[in-house]
Amino acid sequence: MTKQNDQGISKNEPIRIEQMDIEAMEQWASSTFWGYIGCKLKHADKRSATLYLEIEPHHLNVMGILHGGVISTLIDNCMGIAAMMARPGEKVVTSHLNLHFLAQAEGSEIWTYANIVHETRKSLTIEAQVKDKDGRRLAMATGTFRSVGPLVK
Repeated sequence: MTKQNDQGISKNEPIRIEQMDIEAMEQWASSTFWGYIGCKLKHADKRSATLYLEIEPHHLNVMGILHGGVISTLIDNCMGIAAMMARPGEKVVTSHLNLHFLAQAEGSEIWTYANIVHETRKSLTIEAQVKDKDGRRLAMATGTFRSVGPLVK
């Protein structure tokens, strides 16, 4: 038997993204890498997504600054949410990610913003940026996401 949330959505089965609101999406993803990192989704629609992260000690590298892999993860997650919202019912995967680190994070939280800039039948091109809570740009990226089939059979 699979555990279901309040909306009847099982954590163990693929679902259609449009079935969930932001709270349900976070609950569904809490047992995945998303939950381990601590991402918090603040906005998602068919063209964009926004998430944030409260920086914790396990997010830091040995120099005591936010690890670049955490920033990469946030960008990929945020772009992925935008892609999934644009293509409900489809499996959408990252096929290319180009990332530029611009500044080290300072403060207790960072925000990631993703926007779709181009779509074809099978792919989406998405841009993203990471900022600190004061709006200082820490990283920017572009990514390509590819639809590889239906999410639910």
